[in-house]
Amino acid sequence: MENEATNRVLKSQLALRRCAKAAFLLSALKLPHGIDRDSTTNYRDEEMWRREIQDLKIELLKERMKNKKIKLCALVEFIVQIMLSLSL
Repeated sequence: MENEATNRVLKSQLALRRCAKAAFLLSALKLPHGIDRDSTTNYRDEEMWRREIQDLKIELLKERMKNKKIKLCALVEFIVQIMLSLSL
């Protein structure tokens, strides 16, 4: 039981770090107006950051879906336990 709670806390912290990283990467894309956006190195860097952000968004979405499934399973287990205790 404690391991499960610890795992949930660790997963939540990991998801929070990923969100923070995605927010940092998004803010890094907001380049000042004085920078030449047509430069090939800037373009490559920008594309790399965009891909990284997209990957993080997808990973975050998967993590959220997994958390929803875990919550649903916990709710179903709780309902089954209540039904079992009432039937005794």
